[in-house]
Amino acid sequence: IANSTGAYSCNGKFRRKANYSIKWKRYDFTVRKGLSAAKYRGPKKKGNWNLNIKGGRQEFYATIFRAAHHYYYKYIKGLRKPPQNSFWRTKLKIRACYESNNGINGYHAPHERFLGLGSAIKIYNPDRNSMHTYATVIHELAHASHWAMDRSSYRECDVIVAESWARGVQWVLTKMTYPTYNADYFAHYTGVVQDMI
Repeated sequence: IANSTGAYSCNGKFRRKANYSIKWKRYDFTVRKGLSAAKYRGPKKKGNWNLNIKGGRQEFYATIFRAAHHYYYKYIKGLRKPPQNSFWRTKLKIRACYESNNGINGYHAPHERFLGLGSAIKIYNPDRNSMHTYATVIHELAHASHWAMDRSSYRECDVIVAESWARGVQWVLTKMTYPTYNADYFAHYTGVVQDMI
């Protein structure tokens, strides 16, 4: 597991070349490519593997992973975590859809998490910059957190309440990584969280 700067180390020595790869997952969540976990198949070599991920699918996966890692494992100002992996609940699957989707950047569908088979969150539009992809992942994880906290409340609340809450969490957590971030507002979003802060 890499540290916060992306550095890694391995104990011991290898007799042959090391077969490097990155798996975009942790205990509580997995970034998926279709039905399987997203991976970066690295080189088979002796010595260190130093990689700068820039552009393409791997940057899209890495950005989704960074946002999910933030929400699950870093400081989130007292907010509740999204659904966590346990014996009775499988890890959250986030599908990285490497395609455009007519302005829908992501969505949360908790029913698709049934038995851990489907991806409850889908993220689209990889052509957007990392800051906006990161913000979308935070937004959808805020919905997942709301759903995990109280499923009946989540189903019964007005769309504008659920969306405004998720947009507020998106604004707060994304600004922790991208200080210049500002969320746009549309018909189903208000700045009520920002106003209360």
